[in-house]
Amino acid sequence: MFSSLNTTLEESWYKQLENQFINLDTLSKTTIWQIFSIYQVNTKYVSNPITFSSDIEFLSFVNDIKQSSIYDFHVSLNPLDKLLTLYTCGNNTSYRVILHAKLIYEKLH
Repeated sequence: MFSSLNTTLEESWYKQLENQFINLDTLSKTTIWQIFSIYQVNTKYVSNPITFSSDIEFLSFVNDIKQSSIYDFHVSLNPLDKLLTLYTCGNNTSYRVILHAKLIYEKLH
């Protein structure tokens, strides 16, 4: 479904400022997300946690995925941030492309 995520691995794509934001509209709200990490992992990769037992655990997770990123987006995060994670199979299905973004704008309809 997100096969176009493969282009996010290209330097010519992720260095363009307009590509560093995701606009997501649903029936109930409009949101804008700022990308802070893009990377690829082996298909044996399990999954990202969705809950954390403490702020320290959350910040450790965020630090790990920021360090895994192919580019430093210079985005700061805190434990109150909401995260969006998108991932898809790579072109040859031996790896997954993973993108993380933080919510920076939300408007209810």
